[in-house]
Amino acid sequence: MAEILSYNGDYINRVFKKQTGRSILNYCQTVCMEEAARLLSTTTLDVQTIIKQLRYENRTHFNRLFKEYFQMTPGEYRVRHRKAMK
Repeated sequence: MAEILSYNGDYINRVFKKQTGRSILNYCQTVCMEEAARLLSTTTLDVQTIIKQLRYENRTHFNRLFKEYFQMTPGEYRVRHRKAMK
């Protein structure tokens, strides 16, 4: 993004954080976690496929982020969400 806008990355992040209250990394992680939750609740894709679609390289890292965001693992999220749908 910095290269495209011809600005320093730190400067862009400061401006973004000032406007949104969140870092660009935090915002992107939130978008990915919300998409992961959507895919878990609306598809039968396995977790590894979802991780690859969201371009995460490390399953352990993804699972840690997901658990921090939703206070449960992706598998637990899928089970609880489907129970709630019935």
